[in-house]
Amino acid sequence: MSNNFNVNKRSLGDSFSKNISLNLKNADNTVPPSPARKKLKSDENLLVINRPNGLKVITPRRQALNRTPIASRPILSEFNDSFDFSPEVTKALTPRTSPRLKFSKNIGRYPNPKYNILTSKERDVKNLTTEDVFKAIGLSEAEKSVYKEKRKICDLYAWQKECMTIPELLDGKNYILSLQTGAGKTLAAELLMLRETLVKKRNCIMILPYVAIVQEKIMSLSLFEELGIHVEEYAATKGRIPPTKRQKKSSVYVATIEKANILINSLIKEKRINEIGLIVVDELHMISEKCRGIVIEQLIYKYIKTGSGQIIGMSATLGSVETLCKFMKAAHYSSDFRPVELVERVKIGNNIYNVTSDGDLELHTTLTINPKFAKFDCDGIIELIKDVIPKRSVIIFCPTKQNCENVCKMIAKFVPKALKKPCSKREEIINSIKNENDGEIEEAMEIGIRAGIAYHHSGLSGEERQLIESGFHEGTLYVICATSTLAAGVNLPARRVIIKNPMVGIEFIEKSQYLQMIGRAGRAGFDDKGESITIVNGSCEKRFKEMLKTKLTFCKSQMNDEASFESFILELIYLNISQTVDQIFACSLETLHGIQNNDSIMTLASNALNNLQGKKMIEVKNEKFIKTFLGEATFAANFSPDCAELLNGNLLQDLNQGVIFSSYFHMLLTLIPYNIGTKIDWDIFHCEYKKLCLTEKLMLEKVNILEHDIIFQIESRKAVEPGTPAMRLYLTFMMMDIWSKITIVDVSKKYKVPKGWLQSTLQSVCSQAQRIQRFSESLEKLWPLKILLPHIVSKLNECKNTELAPLMNLDCIKFGRAKMLFDKGYKTVKSIADANPMDLVKCIDQLSLFQAVRIVKSAKTAIDQLLNEQKEQRIQFGVIDNNV
Repeated sequence: MSNNFNVNKRSLGDSFSKNISLNLKNADNTVPPSPARKKLKSDENLLVINRPNGLKVITPRRQALNRTPIASRPILSEFNDSFDFSPEVTKALTPRTSPRLKFSKNIGRYPNPKYNILTSKERDVKNLTTEDVFKAIGLSEAEKSVYKEKRKICDLYAWQKECMTIPELLDGKNYILSLQTGAGKTLAAELLMLRETLVKKRNCIMILPYVAIVQEKIMSLSLFEELGIHVEEYAATKGRIPPTKRQKKSSVYVATIEKANILINSLIKEKRINEIGLIVVDELHMISEKCRGIVIEQLIYKYIKTGSGQIIGMSATLGSVETLCKFMKAAHYSSDFRPVELVERVKIGNNIYNVTSDGDLELHTTLTINPKFAKFDCDGIIELIKDVIPKRSVIIFCPTKQNCENVCKMIAKFVPKALKKPCSKREEIINSIKNENDGEIEEAMEIGIRAGIAYHHSGLSGEERQLIESGFHEGTLYVICATSTLAAGVNLPARRVIIKNPMVGIEFIEKSQYLQMIGRAGRAGFDDKGESITIVNGSCEKRFKEMLKTKLTFCKSQMNDEASFESFILELIYLNISQTVDQIFACSLETLHGIQNNDSIMTLASNALNNLQGKKMIEVKNEKFIKTFLGEATFAANFSPDCAELLNGNLLQDLNQGVIFSSYFHMLLTLIPYNIGTKIDWDIFHCEYKKLCLTEKLMLEKVNILEHDIIFQIESRKAVEPGTPAMRLYLTFMMMDIWSKITIVDVSKKYKVPKGWLQSTLQSVCSQAQRIQRFSESLEKLWPLKILLPHIVSKLNECKNTELAPLMNLDCIKFGRAKMLFDKGYKTVKSIADANPMDLVKCIDQLSLFQAVRIVKSAKTAIDQLLNEQKEQRIQFGVIDNNV
């Protein structure tokens, strides 16, 4: 029995599902899988190649034995015995010629590459040297010398030599690298990026999970600039879409997950995706997360389908990777290597146990707790850190933000007086925080910093977190009390990591989270060993012991609902990857979700198609799907179809009933995202509502925010969900205050919300404004917004003095620091770009060298982007000026 996909002509009013005839083998779960699928699940088809020092490579046996390039075999060949596809589907599943032969002439690809690929005969693994690696990569002597000097490389680790000379890897095969935190995965990725940019003359994308990590990586990769490589930031509002097309130099785009997806979409749309020769996905295990994992899966798939380069996935906490390798068409390289010994311990009661390699506990010692501290420090944290500080550093992971602050205050109170001696550098940190917060600092933070202790969580402003991280790096602070997000965040290694409680918020810690936390202990270049101690109370003891013995869970696709599949299919249609039912079903089978859920994927895809047509995002014409204006706007703004449908209705209603121009209140209300919420203080809410003028209250009634409903909610004081009219109105009150140039500090006090959360919310509103602007550009009925929003976006991004606005767009600069720079003569971005970082440190109070370097780097990047945009415009107009 064969599979049949038929599209019948649709009559007006008919449901799309009536027009799809879908007949699949094995639709009934009681039918056993075909021999081909049984065969795939067998370990007989995987070859484990054992290497010295515990290194191993897992790769498909057929490929390892025959050395057949994966690009020359049919994609999803494992399904051939289970499905009889129509010729159109077979064509869609059959790859193009090997990507290595498909480069267009203008990419700068070498016909005979100068890099060397060592054959298996030439690769004597035991005797490989660092020079062998650089020879294989193909860097020139000058390039090699600069990189080795800047990275202080004497000798690469054994696994790096092994991995970086694998012929398949160097020949462009996708790879997943599974190694422990601190093993040197990032350096391997850097070498591959250098090879791609300097030797192959193509661009790279490095994908990182958080804005803070992107910013840190931009600083770390500044040495690439010395080698003639552009390093560009794609995070928050930064990053040009589509990117500037460089005439001579290659670029490395360092991007957050969401920005990387937008970047890849723009390059596919502009038919420039072949400019990207390498994508590095750090923290690949996040593909199992609900929201971000969906984006990771989709961007990887789109590049595999349209690109002609290589994907490198990296993680320290990947479980079984068989289906992930199948999805990415990748080989898997793993090793247990760790350059610095990690001693893993658990504290239960007063006993401290060593954790064996099998997850068992062996008694190490019994902790004696000073009775003087027992009442305030029942977990014995003071005793656990006193033999480490102040010579070494400690990170204490706490389950909640409040707990971080409480532990910080407690430690600061009981550490020896000798550690509380006046310290000018600590006072500088305190004064810098005060400068950022209009002369104020939280009491717990000030007490803690004076004792060398600080806390770190999302409630702090970005500037506060940067100052604390800098102080910890420099050794001015030796203890940080942090939430779990720091484990996957910026690089802050410590001698000892203490997990105060095996909980993250109200959830019990997962194995991957645990490994990330303890992986912060003992990093190469910082310590000769690392230690972790997890404090486990009686109620959690059994569950924690079970967690130690469990294996890491395999990466499970989260693209398992119609909403996420609607976005995926809309992108496939818009980017001309798929236009027919057969092609869309074929693409669905190739996703990670399709590989893991073969029996249900067709129903999911069919329902998503039906929903998209019902929402008027797509239409059927000549048995092909085509985009509508609403679908095009949804894609351009990167909204989900559900969000776009709701937003479009609300925007049309606002415009039809009239926009209130007596203030910016109505426009700001329109820009509030639907997914942000907080605890409402109803007394403040009522006070702010009474301040509204009559026209603003009438406007609220027109958009179904009625006064009697507001009064009822004020009286009932019930919790309100994100996206509800009351929540969006409350957030608008905050944005109006910021718009009126009230400082973030004062607004956060007024509404009793953390500064960090308020900063994040303002950033979200700015991003939403930009997205609505792009959304309105594709819809004729929303033309007034196309005119109004650029000014709103500009002012929202500034919310400050016009003359200081350019300076405040640079990293590490807010109003107070911008004013000091302006007063000292640094009135332009150019003047800062030309400055010596040490000169900035001398003339600006409480500015660290780390921050000064970052400010200068940010200014140079801003100027470089401006000049390249101007050059691009001149080329477009036919006025080519080689001096720019």
